[in-house]
Amino acid sequence: MVATLSVAISLAIAPVAHAQDASPTPTPFAAPSFVGDAQLVALFPATIAGEALQTQSINGNELASVANAEAIAQLTAGLTLIGKTLDDLSLGFGSYSNGAINAVRIKGVDAATVAPQLLPLILNDMAEPVQTAATEAGKSVIRVTDGPDSPEANARYIYLHDDIIWDVEAPEPDLTEIFQNLP
Repeated sequence: MVATLSVAISLAIAPVAHAQDASPTPTPFAAPSFVGDAQLVALFPATIAGEALQTQSINGNELASVANAEAIAQLTAGLTLIGKTLDDLSLGFGSYSNGAINAVRIKGVDAATVAPQLLPLILNDMAEPVQTAATEAGKSVIRVTDGPDSPEANARYIYLHDDIIWDVEAPEPDLTEIFQNLP
């Protein structure tokens, strides 16, 4: 049931191939403007290490307008299985010079319930993700490294809070500051 949801989200957010324009002159492209999820964006820290965090979000209906129709149909079906619609889905993205914060939210669905199905998608850029329970700024997190875990390995931190799965990648002391400022 939720596996269908995770596959659909993966397909929906995957890049969509477009036929190349036959004209030799490039056509200007304006990036789409999204309303997103203002409530989700408001939960991101405004600054990290004195630097403004650049944020953006996209809601499920906006995702449907730019993603593969078949994937959106599967995503909609998966959300329906858990009593949700595209209106309940949003993705948030934040970045600054030393790291990034990403979030997946399905309104009203406990993040721990869908995390087993969604984490493989969130961590799909890792060949061999190794998960270790950890604590950051008093919050229970999952430390994820690609391959063997060691103190010097690059890590991402997954934080499940209410209906949001947070994915954080930053060095110390920024990492502690981020987790002190997440809900």
